[in-house]
Amino acid sequence: MADKIKVYYPATLTDTPIAFDDGLPANTDYTNDNKDIERIDTVEVGQVYRTIYATEVVSVSFDTSKSRILGTFTFAESGAIQIGKYVNGESGQIQITPNGIVATNASGDTTFALDGTTGDATFSGTLTSGAIITGAIDVGDNSVIIDGINKRIVINDGTTNRIVIGEV
Repeated sequence: MADKIKVYYPATLTDTPIAFDDGLPANTDYTNDNKDIERIDTVEVGQVYRTIYATEVVSVSFDTSKSRILGTFTFAESGAIQIGKYVNGESGQIQITPNGIVATNASGDTTFALDGTTGDATFSGTLTSGAIITGAIDVGDNSVIIDGINKRIVINDGTTNRIVIGEV
């Protein structure tokens, strides 16, 4: 059986004074374009019901007992998620924004980056995959090119193609 939700209310609520910058005293009738205006100096406080709304949002969106996000969230154009916090020599972080994803290690080096605008992906570690489907692979300083589109492998010394395997 689920535990009952405990709701706490303040013991007393007092009237809240309103500050006026125009120097006019409160509770006085004024005439403005033949209209009577009554000024008040306090606002009566009523009971505020915020618990039900917050409980519904939390219970539908999060399972705090299992640390799981249940709902779908959409971030604003400037919204982002940061996991961890970069502290030099201690910890890295991952930042997810509408512009891409960037991971930084404890040394401050970018370990991987996915550019959401261009589609470029940069990895500083080993990339392991069951298969790679691509048009071309440039190795190192482009001295070795595996060209799937033109069906050839080219080894270049920086000025000329030294070895070409496949069609020239």
